[in-house]
Amino acid sequence: MKTPSQRPRSSFARPLVAVTALVGGLLAGVSPAQASAPEPTPGVPGPAGAPVSAELAATLAYAACVPGGETAADSAVASQVRPSMNGSRLGRSVNAYNVSCARVITATVKGRGLAKRAAVIAVTTAITESTLHNYTVASDHDSLGLFQQRPSQGWGTPAQLTDPVYATNAFVNAMLRKYPNNSWMSGDIGAICQKVQVSAFPDAYAREVHDAQLLVDALWNGSDLGVLDFYLSDDQGSTVATRPVFAYGNSPMVPITGDWDGDGKDT
Repeated sequence: MKTPSQRPRSSFARPLVAVTALVGGLLAGVSPAQASAPEPTPGVPGPAGAPVSAELAATLAYAACVPGGETAADSAVASQVRPSMNGSRLGRSVNAYNVSCARVITATVKGRGLAKRAAVIAVTTAITESTLHNYTVASDHDSLGLFQQRPSQGWGTPAQLTDPVYATNAFVNAMLRKYPNNSWMSGDIGAICQKVQVSAFPDAYAREVHDAQLLVDALWNGSDLGVLDFYLSDDQGSTVATRPVFAYGNSPMVPITGDWDGDGKDT
């Protein structure tokens, strides 16, 4: 079986829809060399794909989650959490690449002003679905990326779903729609993941919550997470259609409106 460093990775590309929010170093989106998909469908997306099996994981191409790949800090976090990891999907095989992907998810959630629990929910989902790999080749129908989201189900285009920031925000937006007024702050995390993903394997998420908590605890305050491409749902309530909030140069800047952080209040 090939190790993560030996498996093929796809090249970087600019995200299709991107804006910038400040949180501390530089992260950027990536996309696969894959045909474009139909336009995303407004509203809450349909089911995501099934978790990538161990057999397929050894053969699927995946992209880096951050430009330049994983860092020494990612390696240090992997070494720190590895002895305590006990999940069935990632567990003690966690490496710097996996941590770099968890870092993007954590930074994106934190950049939206959401509580740490939202990052734990998102990382739990990504561990379960992809073992924290940004897959650029579909293994189940057309499912792609960290969250195995499907273009045909309205999650976004292939290029968007393999941009870790967009994919994280698509997941979070769907969670906020299904759990309004901060109702995701309580209840079983595995059940929350399942309600967002609508998986055929509903019991798979709960086994990974412990490992996700370890990773998020290590990353939440300890990483310089940088300038992020930042996505929000549009004013019509779509979970995947996005609009810029902050941007570079001549790109548009618009005010944040609506319940962007899921607290039940428009800002």
